[in-house]
Amino acid sequence: MKVKGEKTVTWPEARHVLGSKEKDNELGYEQKKALDHLNKFSKMTKKDLKDLIGSLSKIEKLNEKHIATVVSFMPAKREELNMLFANEHIILSDSNKDEILKLIKPFL
Repeated sequence: MKVKGEKTVTWPEARHVLGSKEKDNELGYEQKKALDHLNKFSKMTKKDLKDLIGSLSKIEKLNEKHIATVVSFMPAKREELNMLFANEHIILSDSNKDEILKLIKPFL
């Protein structure tokens, strides 16, 4: 298999990609295991995913990687959000954190 490119994706995006490949019987063992995991922990629809990513993109401090992390893990509490950004070179204000949690809440 040749790598064509690299892009940060969210868990819901990965689930949709692997799900479409599963229909064509193109999944290897590791991919099947990954899809099983994603089906258990990632239930978001494509429309909801697009809406959430669009909303999070409006927060200036968040880049594509940060948004993918937030959408993949869907933190419900400020402590969980703090853990996601503990090793990042970004400082989110309390108002930014509250806004992120407010945007995520309807999708939990």
